[in-house]
Amino acid sequence: MKRWQVPHLRLLHRQFEPLATSNAFVRWWLNHQLPIVNAWLAPLVRLGQEMLTRTTLDGRQLWVVPPALPASCTTDDQTCTRPEGRHLLDLPIGVIDYGGAGPAFAVEALYRLRHEHDSPAELVVMRNPVTPPDPAQWAALRQLVQRLRLENRVHLRPLSTTTEFQSFYNVVDALLLPDAQHARYLAVLSAMSSGCPLVCAHTPDAAELLCHGRTALLFPVHDLATCAQQLFVSLSSPAQADLLAARAVAFARFHYDPVQQSQHLETILDYVCLPEEC
Repeated sequence: MKRWQVPHLRLLHRQFEPLATSNAFVRWWLNHQLPIVNAWLAPLVRLGQEMLTRTTLDGRQLWVVPPALPASCTTDDQTCTRPEGRHLLDLPIGVIDYGGAGPAFAVEALYRLRHEHDSPAELVVMRNPVTPPDPAQWAALRQLVQRLRLENRVHLRPLSTTTEFQSFYNVVDALLLPDAQHARYLAVLSAMSSGCPLVCAHTPDAAELLCHGRTALLFPVHDLATCAQQLFVSLSSPAQADLLAARAVAFARFHYDPVQQSQHLETILDYVCLPEEC
């Protein structure tokens, strides 16, 4: 429409995921469309830089608009306190299952934590009620748990209500984001705003949002030994872990405020709608 019928139309593209520019046709088609885009809105600096280096996007078209926290993450209301939540889950480490190899990695990290650091820790793997668990995946997890003799230490909990899911953060003593699939920017932001001490894989998104030793504890992706070590540090120093969690909450609420994002978007809209010079 813009090319042939409505040349004064203004087009803004809101990017949420990394672009698969390795495919030659996809890359060609993207570069063919970019000249008619008035503003490209990337959620992270890293994703914006990837667009500039992997495509023909003009740097003047690029805007970095940080993602906004959901409204539920910007209030201090809690479904239950941590002591109250112990009646639901009496477990120190939690993993939210987004699929992939993350839950299996968490089980193996728990094994290392218990045997290398003599920790009594237990693990709960929770599935978001919006996406039911995959039966084959959970069957494989159970087999892994049995092989490692962790039957009474690992708990698989497919949640049925959003209320249970929200209370999860207030119950566990540490939240583990175990791999690249779990440590993407929206999941990291949600974890940061939860107030739960965070142990996270050092993914590109996590590196941009978190500061190791200040707002979270990070470990190299796929590094089970370091993951277990960081979990041990977090669980054995609860006061320090809570301090890191409080810093993460403050950072997330200050930099990813929905009102601030709305103002940013309005500024971009005003800019792209300015009349062109004759």
